Amino acid sequence: MPLSAITNLAQPPDLLKRFVPALLEMRLQVGGVDVLMQTNDSLMLDAVRDFETDSPTVQQAFVWKLVRDEEVQAGPSEPMVIQREPVVVVSLGPACLIGVDSERRELLAFIGGGIDDRAFRSFILPALRHLMEYGPAAANAGGSRLYDEKTLDAVSQMPIGGSDA
Repeated sequence: MPLSAITNLAQPPDLLKRFVPALLEMRLQVGGVDVLMQTNDSLMLDAVRDFETDSPTVQQAFVWKLVRDEEVQAGPSEPMVIQREPVVVVSLGPACLIGVDSERRELLAFIGGGIDDRAFRSFILPALRHLMEYGPAAANAGGSRLYDEKTLDAVSQMPIGGSDA
């Protein structure tokens, strides 16, 4: 194939799914934070609706973009945390990748089809909340860590290799 055929793409393929449209939106309160959630998966939207928590104190808005990738059917692997202030990235292998930027107040998660609804509600949502809450709190307090030991408890308890149905 000539090189010109490869370089003349109108839009190059998005192999990392960075530009997947997240057309479903919902505003909710999670732990006293106003969250705008954007997703491409209606089941995730329903799960977050049930997860909503009330609090009288509302902090500055946070944006969650949760992208479901049905092509990834792998179960979660051992959590790995990469941290460079103000960003924390949590990887559960190809099944789930979560990034939080506490300065921009954004959370981006790619969640594979191998993460079922129960695992999403029981493990992923609590981890998202902890990452959102502890990241800004630690950064604002001038701490060197963007999360504490409680942040990843829910994720570390997730069954490795998939969830129990």
